[in-house]
Amino acid sequence: MLYLSFIVGSLSNRKIRTGFRERRGWKNALRASVENLRYKDSIYLFHATSVGELQQALPVIRILKLKNPAISVGISFFSPSGYHFFKGDPNVDFVCYLPLDSWFNAKTFFSIIKPKCWIISKFDVWPNFTFRSYMMKIPSFIISATLSSSSKRLNPILNGLNRNLYSCFSGIFPISIDDCNRFAAFYPKKDALIVTGDTRFDQVVYRSEGATEKARMLPFAKDGKKFLMLGSIWENDAEVVIPPTVSILRDYSDLYSIITPHEPHDEFCRSIEKPFQDAGISSVRFTQIKDGSRCESRVIIIDTIGLLAQIYSISTLAYIGGSFSTGVHNVMEPAIMGIPVIFGPRHHNSFEALQMKQRGSAFEIASSQEYDQIVRKLLNSESYMRETGISVKKYVLENIGAAQRIFNELEKTLESTIS
Repeated sequence: MLYLSFIVGSLSNRKIRTGFRERRGWKNALRASVENLRYKDSIYLFHATSVGELQQALPVIRILKLKNPAISVGISFFSPSGYHFFKGDPNVDFVCYLPLDSWFNAKTFFSIIKPKCWIISKFDVWPNFTFRSYMMKIPSFIISATLSSSSKRLNPILNGLNRNLYSCFSGIFPISIDDCNRFAAFYPKKDALIVTGDTRFDQVVYRSEGATEKARMLPFAKDGKKFLMLGSIWENDAEVVIPPTVSILRDYSDLYSIITPHEPHDEFCRSIEKPFQDAGISSVRFTQIKDGSRCESRVIIIDTIGLLAQIYSISTLAYIGGSFSTGVHNVMEPAIMGIPVIFGPRHHNSFEALQMKQRGSAFEIASSQEYDQIVRKLLNSESYMRETGISVKKYVLENIGAAQRIFNELEKTLESTIS
């Protein structure tokens, strides 16, 4: 049924089609990857659905490799997005796709790798792989685990099935007490259900190191410039925040704006440019800036990827996109840079956005008018801007350490395999 659903889905979904096509020949590719490893007999296998779950796995991988250099680390991905996003890491020895979930695929996959343990980042629990790892006596864990209060896994009808499935895990490490309590409804090993926190805090701090230094090389960066950053915005975000941003730039002549579309395709970039051009405010796309030249345009549209951390490091305040569409994007990246954070009403996908708002460290807006009022209030008071930025940064720093706590728990459980 799973193969059939993938085949049907691939007809209309490019991402599914890509994943299905690129899994062809996975056995030979995986055998070649394992054969080239220096430490074939000590493989620690991580699994990430996509990019976000990869970021949560990396802090644990760094500590694992630091403490145990004579091991190999592999990462499997379910989504092509994660597989293609990963550009290599000195602590990761190979990457692969997780094959489609079948009893035979799971047996073959684990038989080729023979991992010392299998660590799933956040979620993406597949029944055949879970049961097969248990039968092959491969210790398995879920780290930075989350379970939404609206999850179908909490349906009482599925309780027996979930209990059988999740009891195969040697340990589950949720990000919060609320998540822990929800897992407790069907995970029977209470002593192995331990709140360790969210490794994304560790990762965002790690990624922030050196970002400001790199940002100084950007052609529009200049000491003293004030930047209003609109990060990872969608079309729905643009409808709300672009018109008041035009007005704000007119009224604050020393303010600049950097805009990073979530998907920087040409049509969207043109729709962002037009309101500023109509208002006589200069704009330029990042890829149009000539090498070695300095850019003085008031609006810079980032039509490439990989620069968010650097840009946040030189920004004065930031609006985070996705919060008028599918759900807010990463609010921790600007927060660790010590700048005020603004987002829209759809942020319940982000535990940290809720926490920041409850502490009064971040701002929720529901309209263009509210956005305009908050941005102007911050710009009109340097002390208010500074205090808010300090508060959100403090929140991030208070929550680091999950990766070390997870490693400590893994070390206890895997005494025979982690020295």
